[in-house]
Amino acid sequence: QSLDPRIAEAVRRGAGFYRLFFGTRGETRLTPDKPWPIDGHSAGTGLSTLAVLSRGASADRALLDRVAQHVLDFGIRDGHTVHRRYRWGLRSTVHYPRWCDAHVALGLADAAAAITGCEDLAPTASIGTADTG
Repeated sequence: QSLDPRIAEAVRRGAGFYRLFFGTRGETRLTPDKPWPIDGHSAGTGLSTLAVLSRGASADRALLDRVAQHVLDFGIRDGHTVHRRYRWGLRSTVHYPRWCDAHVALGLADAAAAITGCEDLAPTASIGTADTG
């Protein structure tokens, strides 16, 4: 069964809009129109999304590289994701293991797999094989 041909165009347009959420150095924004704050949760989600989009050629692989490098350089402090980074070097010191750390860990794993050409690490669902136990 083939997909509706409008899906590819919708993904292309959505990916174009999604690019607005990233700065030129790979900063991850909360909104497309404001450069601050840089957000940890957005970084994790952005990495996973860009990994999927770059595999399908709907996102620039260089953008995925920049976002991953920015997270590695500025997004992790003392073993935790920086929740928010503001202008003038200010940052949140609150740790959110589920909200930020987990999303960034998954995002970095997704990005690493996409960047190195490894198989997508996400599990796949099989229709009709669910355990009804």
